[in-house]
Amino acid sequence: MTLLALGRDPTATLDLGRSLATRAEVDRCTVHVVEGAPDRSPFTSLLRVDGAAVEPDTIRGVADVGLYRAHERHVKERPVEWAVGSASPGIAAVYGTRRHPSLDRAGYDQHWRDVHGPLAVRHHVGMWDYWQCVLDDDLLPGSVDYDGVAIVQFPSMADLEERFFDGPEGRAVIQADAESFTDLGTLDRVLMVEHILKG
Repeated sequence: MTLLALGRDPTATLDLGRSLATRAEVDRCTVHVVEGAPDRSPFTSLLRVDGAAVEPDTIRGVADVGLYRAHERHVKERPVEWAVGSASPGIAAVYGTRRHPSLDRAGYDQHWRDVHGPLAVRHHVGMWDYWQCVLDDDLLPGSVDYDGVAIVQFPSMADLEERFFDGPEGRAVIQADAESFTDLGTLDRVLMVEHILKG
């Protein structure tokens, strides 16, 4: 089981993640944070924790935007060749998504997994790591009503800006597919830096 917290305090989230990473019941702990100047994004930190014995209350304090139980898919994985605990190289585009009104949660999940995931791997040529986090349960009253969080990572900002698509045709394919299963009008995108703290 994965617990996922979205918050507005990057420092507190990173500090909590570092503390959680020392616990035996935690199998994996990753934090993404906005660095630098204050950001107007709906969230500026993302904490993901895996572990059968980890309770939601453990991360509730940094989940002022949302707290969720999730299942995840690691669609594209790059090798980790840097020290765990330090900031990962590159940049992460983190998307808060809502399903298209014509789909239920199961249909959204299936399409994201079976159709959009392979298309993203094919057409986002600069992407080197890609997680799909499907949000199963809101665990905090007032959580933002996302259905999923995508974490799309690139080796550099230049790769994100210049190699996001393989060309105009790839851009059109991704746009059309995204419109078919998500509500693009409510999509939130936040640029963040990853810290793999355990796992």
